[in-house]
Amino acid sequence: MKKKFFLQALEFVCRIGLGALFICSALSKISDPDNFAHSVMRYGMLPDFTIGLFSLTMPMLELLAGLSMLFTKWLRESALLVSGMLAMFIVALVQALARGLEISCGCFGVPSVGGREEILMALVRDVVLIVPAVWLMFRSNEM
Repeated sequence: MKKKFFLQALEFVCRIGLGALFICSALSKISDPDNFAHSVMRYGMLPDFTIGLFSLTMPMLELLAGLSMLFTKWLRESALLVSGMLAMFIVALVQALARGLEISCGCFGVPSVGGREEILMALVRDVVLIVPAVWLMFRSNEM
């Protein structure tokens, strides 16, 4: 009984934390799409003609994932979406570090000084966040 309660509480905390984080991140990018597009462009991973579309759709997808994590019964699907986005963010951050880019991560749509330390902190954060997202995706339904 204690294990079941603990797992339910852990699931609740993970859902609230990930959902709220993705909603906040999305809203900050939606409120300043030009800044987010500039951040995306500085990574140098996408062709120029796709940056506008990506910069408009990614925050909407983040918002959908966050709202879904909080308010729907589709927890596994939400966790899959969050895990996929976090994996994509991790790849982008690793390549930025490998290429020595001195850029702002663009994670919350807030202009910042950027640099290696910011990218490294964002990478650590995303690696930590992917753990509960994957756990939610694969957890047992027998709670």
